[in-house]
Amino acid sequence: MVLKTCLAVYIGDLMQVLDMVNHELPKKVWGVSKGVGSFLNFEIGKQNEIKLASGTMDKQGDLHFWVYLCSWELLQDGKKILDSNSIPTQSEHILTSCLDGKNLERLTANDDFFEIVLCFSNNINLRLHDSRFNYEDDDNYMIIYFNPSRNAVCYNRDNEFYYVEKKR
Repeated sequence: MVLKTCLAVYIGDLMQVLDMVNHELPKKVWGVSKGVGSFLNFEIGKQNEIKLASGTMDKQGDLHFWVYLCSWELLQDGKKILDSNSIPTQSEHILTSCLDGKNLERLTANDDFFEIVLCFSNNINLRLHDSRFNYEDDDNYMIIYFNPSRNAVCYNRDNEFYYVEKKR
């Protein structure tokens, strides 16, 4: 996201941000993909045509999650089935089979431990957490884009949650 075209607003109240996101939920997950390293992308809700910065059109959900620059664990019934260090060729299939078609029900956060948990149906959780050995304190764990506005909620250790509004 290019900051020249955005206005970043710090939101100190964690509950305010969680309420903003959770108000949009539950919604179905689709388009799960694993990128390089710990990067994950997935869509939530109905498909929307989005014009990308390049000018091309893309389909994205009501919410587009981009998880990056953090460590993560995928758990079912409290047992780890995959993490950000798993073998890439195996992890894409497992992520897709575990998350595609499930509902994202809510986000929770433990601010004391800089941890965010995405809670899905079937008792599946995606736990995002700090990895200070690999990333800087101002690296975002994730960005949640609200479509079609492309406004976003971001989280990092320095700023915690903050809201980015695209300039019109």
